Amino acid sequence: MAFLTGPPDDVRRVCSWFGVEFWSDEALLTHTLHTVVIDRQGKLVTNIEGNQYTAEQLGDLVETTMHEPAK
Repeated sequence: MAFLTGPPDDVRRVCSWFGVEFWSDEALLTHTLHTVVIDRQGKLVTNIEGNQYTAEQLGDLVETTMHEPAK
């Protein structure tokens, strides 16, 4: 498993690209949850806030994205 790390300004910038917010909570770092799908050209296809989807729905989205012709 990989985590985003680096200087705080860089972490803030990357999180802002995806709408992720984070904050300190005592000794922990808490953050919002986003799932993104990026196509083969590096274009953001979708950014889903939270986790209110099934594995099948996410799989269908990824499969559809993988089978779209290159632009």
